[in-house]
Amino acid sequence: MEIVLFLATILIIGLVLSWFFKVTAATLKNGAIIAIILLVLYVGFKITPAEVWEQIQQIFQGKR
Repeated sequence: MEIVLFLATILIIGLVLSWFFKVTAATLKNGAIIAIILLVLYVGFKITPAEVWEQIQQIFQGKR
């Protein structure tokens, strides 16, 4: 009986996760792209995400 509950739980979790990933697929893809860009900047040029964020803030403050 315990194995049936365990398998049912895994099935339900799988269904919920697949629904969640379908709903948020675009967000996850964009997040992955941003993460890859930040990783390349850090590994290639030693630019931290905090420095990128500071530059973005300076750009938007200059346009005001």
